[in-house]
Amino acid sequence: MRLSVYDRAGLFLERVRPILEQEEAINNLMLGLLTNYSENPAVYDTTPYMVVVEDGATPFLIAFKTPRARLILYSGLETIPPDECFELVAADLANCPLEMPGVLGPAALVNRFTPHWLALKGGSALPGMHEGIYALTEVIPPRPAPGKFRAAQPEDAELLARWVVAFQDEALGITSAFEDTLSQVQRRIEAGNLFVWEDETGRVVTMAGRSRPTRHGATVNAVYTPPELRGKAYASNCVAALSQFILDSGKNFATLFTDLSNPTSNYIYMKIGYKHLGDYIEINFEP
Repeated sequence: MRLSVYDRAGLFLERVRPILEQEEAINNLMLGLLTNYSENPAVYDTTPYMVVVEDGATPFLIAFKTPRARLILYSGLETIPPDECFELVAADLANCPLEMPGVLGPAALVNRFTPHWLALKGGSALPGMHEGIYALTEVIPPRPAPGKFRAAQPEDAELLARWVVAFQDEALGITSAFEDTLSQVQRRIEAGNLFVWEDETGRVVTMAGRSRPTRHGATVNAVYTPPELRGKAYASNCVAALSQFILDSGKNFATLFTDLSNPTSNYIYMKIGYKHLGDYIEINFEP
């Protein structure tokens, strides 16, 4: 068994893309991040962690990690890779200077990797979010809501930045600095990747983002409606319109991640055509 470490995104993508694209929608996170990095190397100030564990020409385990995020794991094998694969990645990553907040991926892989990491680094492993991966190829129109879908404009930036801060606190338990968030929102608006639903008076009532394009799909994320405006079908209509926008742009499918502990959002997405493909679990590491 051999561990191959890559420091050039193009070479890594060339190696792993054929495997990841066998389940392109399921692998939208790794593929989307890696594609973006290969096209925009300056997006990270430190080289991401990019590794393949292989036996001869057969890849057994793929590991990818951006500088401050969780490690993402994937295997195209029909069975769980041997423990040696996880040992090799854990040992190599233990000597890497990158911050290691946790691991993300299919439960079978995450649960095999975690004890090897703890054996080397100590600390504790805390369960994070249990996420569902959904994909849509045809939109089912939701119950109509008054108003219209449109691309976010520069004048929307401050409102949407406040919403992103609220979304990250509510959904992810993350406290974000407003000024940093505002800069990110402004960049997404400039790139044409943030959208809103405005009601019949022109008031913005819901937002949704487009992210991580792959060769045949793109991801919907950052879906947020303020609590006082929920239950009016704004989010359903915004996500449905954005999903159709993605399909109309030439993509074959749209994807999204959901928190499986929130049955309401899962139900909403399935009603407009999203189908459950698989699950990811998060494990967070603490000293």
